[in-house]
Amino acid sequence: MDWLCREGCWAWGPGSSRPARKAVPIVCGLSALVLGLFTEWRYEPFVADASLGYFVSHVHQLQPITLLMLGAGTLIGFWVPFRRGQAARKTQPLDEIPQAKATEK
Repeated sequence: MDWLCREGCWAWGPGSSRPARKAVPIVCGLSALVLGLFTEWRYEPFVADASLGYFVSHVHQLQPITLLMLGAGTLIGFWVPFRRGQAARKTQPLDEIPQAKATEK
């Protein structure tokens, strides 16, 4: 892999995982939303119909505080891995960043 990086083909080596890093916060945020909705449905279903389909089609009728808490959980689920990724990139030495090696030539 080091040879590929020296030759400017960093996208085949460590740089190929960069897009996956961007996907992690998105997947975590969506997971937080889905799990929050599932938990709300499981423990507090609507009185009219307890089915998941009915719940999903009537999510907008939930109490405002419930929607606020679902939004906060989704934001936290996205923000924590997003900030960790940014902090990891800031602390990574410049000579270890694949883009820096490719542009030094």
